[in-house]
Order: sequence, then structure tokens, then C-alpha cells
Amino acid sequence: MKSKFQHPGRNRQGFTLIEMITVIAIILLLGALLFPTVTSFLKRGQRAQSLNNIRQIANAYIQYRADNIGRNLPLRISKNPSTGQDAGFEITDPYHIAYEFAWREYLNEGAIYQIPTDLHVEQQGVFPQSVAVRNSADSPWVLSNAFDNSPISFDLVAGLSSNAPPSTPVAVTRGLNPETGKWDDDETVSPFGAEGGHIAFLDGHVEWYENVNDKLTNPKTRQPVDNILRAITQGAKFFGDPQKSLLHNKEGIPGN
Repeated sequence: MKSKFQHPGRNRQGFTLIEMITVIAIILLLGALLFPTVTSFLKRGQRAQSLNNIRQIANAYIQYRADNIGRNLPLRISKNPSTGQDAGFEITDPYHIAYEFAWREYLNEGAIYQIPTDLHVEQQGVFPQSVAVRNSADSPWVLSNAFDNSPISFDLVAGLSSNAPPSTPVAVTRGLNPETGKWDDDETVSPFGAEGGHIAFLDGHVEWYENVNDKLTNPKTRQPVDNILRAITQGAKFFGDPQKSLLHNKEGIPGN
């Protein structure tokens, strides 16, 4: 006959308070050990996405140059973005540059001009699919209203001379301060804060910089410069997000 008596320590269910505290402590310890690795992995992913986007923008500059017999994107484009009609239209913001690339079928993806983790983009909440749109195959391309009102994560250059060297910047991660040579620590201004940003060059290559002091060259003297405005040809200009860019509407400084 089986005894009904059981040892009071056997077949109990659940955890004691000490065991629960021990498990929680182990989980917290593992989390503390893994957090830097996960954070680093996420940042690498964000940078990779940003690099891919700005490289596609640089390729659009290369295509424009190839189609225009070595001439770089000027300050006046060939069509009016609002109507799509032929006209000498003066560039006043990055949306006009993007439109010129879009109707020429180099790059018409609105998302390329945004870094997904850009805090300014997240706050505005405008994520356009296309830069330019048209009603039919026979209609002209016009600037998308959604894109025209969307935040932009990059500063773009127009007006470079035809003899600008391959080391000339054409696109920069938003937030670079030309006076300090560093990216702003406010993440609504600079997508990666003070960590740095990407710069795409006329030859299509892209590099990551923590700062640009003495890392860029003057197109005339070929000497190192500490101000990115000295790294573009005289008369060329940067155009960026009107709300957050620190380079918007700033012109190249002539070399000495």
C-alpha cells in the first residue's frame, strides 16, 4: 500500500523569492553585457543605410555629368518643377535638385533622401514614395507635393565648375557646421548627432567622418581645408532642409 505521506520539500510548484531574485539578476546582467553589442549593431545598420542612400545620390550626379558632356549640375535647371515645362529655373532648395534627377530618371525614390532613423524625419512624419509624379505617360513630370514638404537628411551641392576635381563634395549628411567642421550634437539637426556623418564626392565614393577639419581639399589649391565651403568651387552652393540644415544656401569660399 502506497503511503500518503510526502516529504514537505518534494513536488512543490513555483519559485522561491530568492530563486526569482537570482533569475532576475542574471537577466539584468546579461542585458547589461549585450546592450552595447546590440546598440553597436544597430548603429552600424543605420550607417549602412545612410551610406547606401547618399551613394545613390552621388551616382545621380555622375549620370548627370555623363549626359551633359562633363558639365556638373548648374544652379539653374532645365525645367520648372511645379509645371514640368522647359524653363531656366533657379535652384533654391534641395527639392529642385532631386526633381532634376527624378525627371531624368536617375533617381525618383523619395525615401533615398531620408535616413529612417533621422529624428527630424520621424518627428515630421512625412515619408514620400516619389520625388516627381505625372498623371499619364504623356504628362510632364512635376515635383510631388508630399516630397516638397518632407524633411531631407542630406545637404546637396549645385553649381560646381566643370573642372571641379573628383575629391569635391556633392552630398553631405545634414548637420555639419561649416565653422567648426563638426556635426551638431542635436539629433534633430544631425541624424547621427555629434558622432559624424557621410560625405559623397564627385567621383561617387563615400566616406564617414567624425569631423572634416583638414580632411577635405580646396579644389583650386589642393591644400587641406577646415571649412567644407572651401572644398567646393567658387560660385557653387549647398542646399539642405530649410528647417535644420546648417549649410543651406551657403556658397563656396574661393581658395587662396
